[in-house]
Amino acid sequence: MAFMLLNLLRMTTDSNADARLSYLEAASVLGPFLTCKDVSVRNDEDGDLGQLDGIVVDAEARQVRYLVVAAGGIFSRHRYLLPFSPMRVDANRHALCVDAHKTDLARCERFEPGAFHRFSDHDLVNALFAGAQ
Repeated sequence: MAFMLLNLLRMTTDSNADARLSYLEAASVLGPFLTCKDVSVRNDEDGDLGQLDGIVVDAEARQVRYLVVAAGGIFSRHRYLLPFSPMRVDANRHALCVDAHKTDLARCERFEPGAFHRFSDHDLVNALFAGAQ
């Protein structure tokens, strides 16, 4: 199942408490790179914030809600939910450049895999046909 998900989803941060959120691992996300596996998340001041682990999406609303960023050292690596906001693609560094700092990331909620279901074929159908009549 190929995902051109970043092109299918409107990238906004509207909140909806009833949204059905799902997790999609970075290796399954195509675009803006061939795959988002091994993509860095950086900013222009602190440099490297971590690696993109995946995204949390609301398929029905066609919205990316969070970037899941893996950060830390070898012995204490954590995954954080960085709220989605506009970003810049740095193709030379194979990175997404965000307007957040290391201190912002440390204040983000930790990603708990059990809190979200894995992105499924059903979610893909919702992303493609939500609102269709």
